[in-house]
Amino acid sequence: MSLLGVDVGTTGTKAVAFNLEGEAIASAYREYPLLSPRPGWLELDARKVGKAVLDVVREVASKTKHDPIRALSVSCQGEATVPVSRDGEVLYNTFPARPWGRYRGRGPPRGRLSRHRGTRPTLQRPGLGRREGGGSCLMRGLLELARPLNMAIGFAAVVVGALVAGSLGPVSDVLRAALSASLILGGGNSLNDLCDLEEDRRNRPSRPIPSGRASPTAAGIWAALLFASGLLMAFPLGRPFPLALSAVGLLVLYDILLKRLPLVGNLAVALLGGAAFLYGGMAVGRIEGALVPAVLAFLFHLGRELIKDAEDVEGDRKAGVRTLAVVRGRDSSLRWASATLLLTAVLAPIPFFLGMYRWPYMVVVLLGVDPVLAYVVYVLLGCPDRRTLGRLSRILKADMLLGLAALVAGR
Repeated sequence: MSLLGVDVGTTGTKAVAFNLEGEAIASAYREYPLLSPRPGWLELDARKVGKAVLDVVREVASKTKHDPIRALSVSCQGEATVPVSRDGEVLYNTFPARPWGRYRGRGPPRGRLSRHRGTRPTLQRPGLGRREGGGSCLMRGLLELARPLNMAIGFAAVVVGALVAGSLGPVSDVLRAALSASLILGGGNSLNDLCDLEEDRRNRPSRPIPSGRASPTAAGIWAALLFASGLLMAFPLGRPFPLALSAVGLLVLYDILLKRLPLVGNLAVALLGGAAFLYGGMAVGRIEGALVPAVLAFLFHLGRELIKDAEDVEGDRKAGVRTLAVVRGRDSSLRWASATLLLTAVLAPIPFFLGMYRWPYMVVVLLGVDPVLAYVVYVLLGCPDRRTLGRLSRILKADMLLGLAALVAGR
């Protein structure tokens, strides 16, 4: 017995069959164009959407004959409207919910509807509340692309980097550096989703771009705006500005090329993770004090990135992305992740013994950071499934906050 999920989106329809353990056993995807017959109009061909839904369901059903589908669930884009005649004949294109804001208040192309074979259209004027679509929906999608939690962690890492380097003054420079770093990180996250569109259609179809909540064009403009804002914030800092500019360059290079190279992309992300602490140290002119947390952050991010590669291995393989998990195998990526995280756990207490941090640092490391790392390594050695790897990735993100707390407590 299997269960079928069908997602009818703005630019494509996807169907996925799952067994009772929650594992995906078959999937299919069909894309269709978003039409713009006139400036400001965004529509879909209802016939193509209907055919796409039938095609993906038939394809998945043919792949699951050994495990027949017994139930299904359908998600769609919201209050989409299809003008039809009394006989059920489609009269004109679909008006999808997501882009309603583009022509709200002007209504659909009534003249073309009313002239179609002299049939009176069923719907004269659509209306969709601001809460459900239009600009607010797009803005939510763009904010999700930037990953506000990651931006907040990046902001905190820069502030902590300045703190452990020996000073928070001048406070205005530290806050400027932290804000610029979070904006640059948001731009990198947005560009990453734009470049990962094909992979996300397989691995994470609910992300803003594959789900239709943000268009590729809007995502590109949003990424550029965040990058530019971050650099403008960093420019008055002087010495730290080249590091900010290098971070933008590395993020763009990563999204375009490096992420598709085994281990190289992981090292690039880990380097950026460690650079946040160095950036904070540079903002107060004391980079030496930020070197130790930068090294620990580098190892921590490297291990987490390798776990994420193993989680996405099937989608990456189909998209032709040559991650370590694809080239050397999922188990190899998990072994490297385990070794890296274990090394991080071993190295974390050393700064205390060297007299760099006070005893509260050691308490948080021994009771918080290291037990989490040990748990993650233990689970990784047991050949976890994709869902478990996603959970471990989220656990490690929370452990980052414990690491920051340890640094602040031990200052």
